[in-house]
Amino acid sequence: MPQGLRPPARRRPGSVSAHHRTGGWTSSDSKLWRQRIAATLPAPCTICGRPVTQDMAWQVDHIQALSLGGASDASNLGPAHRACNAKAGGRMGAAKTNSRHRHDRRLPNW
Repeated sequence: MPQGLRPPARRRPGSVSAHHRTGGWTSSDSKLWRQRIAATLPAPCTICGRPVTQDMAWQVDHIQALSLGGASDASNLGPAHRACNAKAGGRMGAAKTNSRHRHDRRLPNW
């Protein structure tokens, strides 16, 4: 591994991500919302709009992200394909990182 680079931090299996901890989420909340949303399946993916069914790999997704002012309540949660949710989170993270870099270099925000 190149000098100065650390391997990514590893979370314990089943642990809740940092933004969920700061948002007041616990692992039992996540399980509760998953059960409630599972009862409504099949339902459209909150990201791509294709159907999500019980037999697919899916996650509970915030329709409006917590970082953009969304809430963790029934009106803002829905099912998302695992792959869709991972891509969306990656895009949000990249946008946040890139905006920081733009600000650091004082580049225009095209």
